[in-house]
Amino acid sequence: MNVYLSGFGRIGRQWIELLDQKRELLNVHYGLRVKIVGLIGRNGALVCEEGFDVRTLLRYEKLEQLAKGENLEWTKEWQVHADVLVDCTPTYESHGEPGYTYIKKALQMGMHVVSISKGALLHHYDELMNSAAEKGLKIKYSGATAAALPALDIGEHSMAGAELLGFEGVLNGTSNYVLTEMQERGISYEQAIATAKEQGIAEPDPTLDVSGADSAAKIVLLSNALLGAKARKQDVDLEGIEQLAGSTDKDRVVRLVASAYKREDNTVQLTVKPKALSPDHPLAAIRGTNKAITLHTVEMGVITVSGGASSTLGAASAALKDLINLYRR
Repeated sequence: MNVYLSGFGRIGRQWIELLDQKRELLNVHYGLRVKIVGLIGRNGALVCEEGFDVRTLLRYEKLEQLAKGENLEWTKEWQVHADVLVDCTPTYESHGEPGYTYIKKALQMGMHVVSISKGALLHHYDELMNSAAEKGLKIKYSGATAAALPALDIGEHSMAGAELLGFEGVLNGTSNYVLTEMQERGISYEQAIATAKEQGIAEPDPTLDVSGADSAAKIVLLSNALLGAKARKQDVDLEGIEQLAGSTDKDRVVRLVASAYKREDNTVQLTVKPKALSPDHPLAAIRGTNKAITLHTVEMGVITVSGGASSTLGAASAALKDLINLYRR
C-alpha cells in the first residue's frame, strides 16, 4: 500500500514512528506493507517511488530540513501513484485548509483518505463524502472525532442495525482535565489552566478546547455520520467553561458535555455545555484527559465507552487503525 502523508508536525511524525514500530505486526497479522511515497507540505510535495526510509524521516522535524538534508526536490505534482492519503495537517476550523485542498486532490486521483484533521470535513462534509462515494472511495476519520476513543467506530460498526436515538459525551481532554482539577483540588479556572499548560496538556492558547469549539466540531462530525444530521458548527448551542467558578456542590460533578439527540421531527438538537451531573451518571466518572461517549439506542439500550486519554500517540494510533480498516474493506 502506497501512502501520501500531509502534515509533518507532532502527530504526523508520531504516525511515521508508529508505522515503523508496527511494521512486522502489520505484515504478519494484516498482510499489509505500507510505503510512504509522498510527503506534502506548504512548499509542495517530496516524493520517492520506492518509498522513504522512515528512520531517515524521523531524523528531521520539518520537511524543509528533510529536503535540504537529503537533497530532495519539491514538486507541485503528486507524481507517484498512491492508494491512500493520511491527512495530519493542523485543524483550522474557520476555513478547513489546507486539508480540504489535499483531500479533494487525493479523491480526484483515486485515493482513499484517512483524516485526523477536522477542518475540511467540518466545512465540506457532504461534498467530500459524495465525491468519495461517486468514485468508490472511503474517507476514514475516527481520529478527528475523539482521537483514541473509538466513538465513531462504535456507532458505525458495533451498533449496526440498531436505531440510535442520540448520544452525549465528554469529547475534549483538555477541558475535562481543567474541570477535574477545579473540582478535586478546589482551585480556580485560571490555576487549573496554568497547571494544564505546565503539564503540556493545554496549548499555549487553549481557546478551541475551553470554549467548547473543539467539542462542537466533534459532535457535528459524529451527528452527521451516525444520525444523518447534515449539521454545521453554527447549529450547535455552545457554551464553554471559561466563566466557570470552582464548584461548591460536592454532590454534583461538572463536565463539558457534547450531545446530539433526535427530535420528534427527525431534526437533531446539538449542544455543548457544562453540566452538573449526579455521581452515578456514566460521564461523571471521566477524569483528567480521558474522554467518553454514551449512546442511546432502541434495541441495545444505553452503552458507554470511555478512555482514550488525549495524546499525540492516541491520535496517531487512530489513523493507523483507520488505515488497517481501509485495507479490510
